Amino acid sequence: MEETKTKMEIIENVDVEDIGWECEEAANHCQSVGDLEENILSCLLQKPELMKELILTEDDFYTRKRLFKYFKAFYDIYGTIDYVLMCHKCKKGNVYELRKAFDNLIQLCFPTIKNFKLYQEELLKYNKEHQKELKEQQQKDEILKLSLKLSHDEITLYNFYEKIGDLRNV
Repeated sequence: MEETKTKMEIIENVDVEDIGWECEEAANHCQSVGDLEENILSCLLQKPELMKELILTEDDFYTRKRLFKYFKAFYDIYGTIDYVLMCHKCKKGNVYELRKAFDNLIQLCFPTIKNFKLYQEELLKYNKEHQKELKEQQQKDEILKLSLKLSHDEITLYNFYEKIGDLRNV
């Protein structure tokens, strides 16, 4: 029951700004990892029952982690992945931005569903080979987002330093 509640919170409280950030900033990451993640998510969007064949976790995603987490939570609760329903269930944020993220995903990717398993295997292989580089880029992106929040007075200087410290301990 607690797990379902947590997944519902993910769905209802999706941070569309962060999902949009992931979609726009993916170009800063190594292109091949972004392509693989997009192909995997596009396959899931096209054929949600592929979730049953999923061998990845959110930790295997770098450029689309939040979007994958949202897909997984939605599928676990509703048994499907459908962007119209997902936008309808989203209570927080700008639905337009969420749809824009999905539209970008659909337009950018032309994966073959029958290659779903291969996409996953390649992503795992890539992550293993580039783990340090990907982690460093992820931390840089987080620092940039924190800097923007600080410059817009969305967080205090104390919170900024605290979160930077948390990143150092990861």
